[in-house]
Amino acid sequence: MSMNEFAHHIIAVANDNNLSITNLQLQKVMYFSLKEAMKENILNHKVDCKFNPNFWTNLSA
Repeated sequence: MSMNEFAHHIIAVANDNNLSITNLQLQKVMYFSLKEAMKENILNHKVDCKFNPNFWTNLSA
């Protein structure tokens, strides 16, 4: 499941329960859900994001 699909799932669950959800609430749910999934070792796919030392210098281009 992509992050976009994950966000849409959370929003759909909120809507199904007649609840509104703010952007901050969505971010918190996603953060703590992923944190718990990592703790419980239930993620089946992890992406290795390599550090790009030129990231900040490329922003000004």
